[in-house]
Amino acid sequence: MKRHQLYVLCGCVGTILFISLACNLPTTISTTPTIPTPSDEVLVVTGSGSIIVSSGEAGVLTTDSGAQLEIPNGAVPPAEDGSPGTAEFSMVEDFSMTMELSPEFTKIGPVYRLLPEGTAFGMPVKLTLPIPSDVDAGYVMGIATFNEFSGTWQLLPAAVDEAARTVVAEVGHFSYYGAFGLSAYLEAGESWAESNGGWFDIVNTARDGLTTAPFGKPLPASVYYGVCVQTVTYDDPTAESWNWQRPTDWMIGATAQKNQDSTREQWLPAGTYTLMEMYGIGETNNYDIFYYPEHRYYVRPMGQVVLGDGERIQFYSPIDINFGDLENQGFTWSKHPCWLKPMDTPPVEPGDNWTELEVINTHRHMTTKTHFGKRLPAGVYYGVCSPNRVYDDPQAETWNWRPPLNWMMGVSALEDRDASYTYKLPAGNYSLLEVYHLVERGNTDYDYVPEGRYYYRPVGLVPLLGGQTITYTSPAVDPGPAGDWGQSLVEAGFSEDSTNPCYQDDSPISVPIYGNIEFRLGPKSFADQVVDFNPGSGTGESDGSAAVGPPDGGTGGPSIIGDPGDVTLGNGGSITLKFTDNYLIDVEGLDLYVFEYGDAVEPFRVEISKDGLVWIDLGTVSGQPTGLDIYDKVNPIDRFSYVRITDPNPYAPQDPSEIGTEGYYGPDIDAVGAIGAVGRPDSDVDGVPDDEDMCSDTPLGSVVDGYGCP
Repeated sequence: MKRHQLYVLCGCVGTILFISLACNLPTTISTTPTIPTPSDEVLVVTGSGSIIVSSGEAGVLTTDSGAQLEIPNGAVPPAEDGSPGTAEFSMVEDFSMTMELSPEFTKIGPVYRLLPEGTAFGMPVKLTLPIPSDVDAGYVMGIATFNEFSGTWQLLPAAVDEAARTVVAEVGHFSYYGAFGLSAYLEAGESWAESNGGWFDIVNTARDGLTTAPFGKPLPASVYYGVCVQTVTYDDPTAESWNWQRPTDWMIGATAQKNQDSTREQWLPAGTYTLMEMYGIGETNNYDIFYYPEHRYYVRPMGQVVLGDGERIQFYSPIDINFGDLENQGFTWSKHPCWLKPMDTPPVEPGDNWTELEVINTHRHMTTKTHFGKRLPAGVYYGVCSPNRVYDDPQAETWNWRPPLNWMMGVSALEDRDASYTYKLPAGNYSLLEVYHLVERGNTDYDYVPEGRYYYRPVGLVPLLGGQTITYTSPAVDPGPAGDWGQSLVEAGFSEDSTNPCYQDDSPISVPIYGNIEFRLGPKSFADQVVDFNPGSGTGESDGSAAVGPPDGGTGGPSIIGDPGDVTLGNGGSITLKFTDNYLIDVEGLDLYVFEYGDAVEPFRVEISKDGLVWIDLGTVSGQPTGLDIYDKVNPIDRFSYVRITDPNPYAPQDPSEIGTEGYYGPDIDAVGAIGAVGRPDSDVDGVPDDEDMCSDTPLGSVVDGYGCP
């Protein structure tokens, strides 16, 4: 049996839903909660068939058949004017409703209709369905729900309690629900479950009423603990046909109890699961019907867990958590985490302009001791954080990208193997810090608050390129026989901090400026390649390469043969340039700048193209430098790679006797830069973008041709 003992370290990303019923963790908070004096108000409404619940109340709804619906405290929001809101809940059996499932499964018992249908909740509601007396409880698989949008039945993660003969699930909306099991369970029995999947066993060691919520009034807190399934890859592809609900809807957890550990056994198809550890914390016992209890959800990434056939993997809640300090320990909170898209998935499809940042923690959980506090066994979190960043795609600011807590990205050490987690991030320039968080574990004294320390070292400004995967692996820090992590980390260049070091640098990444103009991609903003150069009369130029890259004409003076500063086109001359590591796009304001060097104001014509064949004329302009807005000339979604600049004067034959002595005619092109720029992915960093690379996996440093091949 695998046992994943999840201790709270410094974590990040995401948030999670939870049932705000009376439950609490043993706590390290030494302050005794102050319990408000009870009023005459009834805070738990009970009834059969239907009940009316107000804000600040919880509800328990039952049916004659033994089904039960538990509505958490705070599920009903207040009215718009702040007065208590109310909602009527009902649950009725519907024997006429059929349940169309994959052939492996069948309906067990009646279907229950929860009303008002379509209602969605910020906190999940606990649904308990009885197992009919003529069905062996060992063969029941879970609960199914009818999706009114797709018109299909979907399978929910649910816990089967064989002793109580019930099946339990947390539901987020009201619809039709019913228990299901194996179609041929009398023949297949438990062997089918063991041959096609395994179990997650959630153990919540909390005790109700022993701590307070670190927010709101604050009041005694209830705590829900478990894991959230972000993604899954099944070992058996046919499991997709079983129509399990989207992985991002999955949370598997247990509500704490007052006098014993709370456990939940959840069967799942065999596969590789990406998990987030989760806490839900909410106020309870408020004794005030006019007060809407607050609740929050906290998560941290755990990485990938492989569930094999017949396996059980256990997850234990930490026993020494200070809830008031969760955010400082790297947790992040929100209202509806697991039922939204996971934090490392973009809310829109941005194409290919994303990078993957993989973090690998090679340490082992609790194999050494901290050098501070009681010198207890140490939990080790490793990762990187990004106080600031500038995206390659300016539209990324509008993607509603939701970062982890101050962009801390890492993973906690495990007992038996390396832990890894991969984050999907918009491409761009990131200021990074490498971070360790060490915290005491194994504490058995609830009056002692375990100590933790951060260690960090600057990585610097790191370009995360579109289409690439960048890996950070924990350094081989050796604490030695004495377990002195502090000294080892200092020797490795880390600095110590008692608070989250990601908060230290609040200054933005400076955007490079050329000629008093901001270019968000810096040197990448400028044209990279000369596609064609046709010098006109009155110039001695034969090589247009001086127009490539950032402006530098001021270093060389007017264009002359051999000068690296700029390119003089001559009468009627033209030059065609290409952006290879970015595209020119339309943004708010100016989009393109042409740096024309020299004292004279010489006109030139500017054209742009996506493919170098079809051109869009932007007109004839002049100035030093010259800015252009392409808004009214292009489709907003178009991306351009080519710019052509032409001298508008007619070509005039050169007088051979004056070559080398005459003035140089035509504009002097120093640089062409895209203010409206979006990065162009180049996964193998060979200088040929992915959309033109015929050999996209060449080794780093390879010399390639124009097609990206050696």
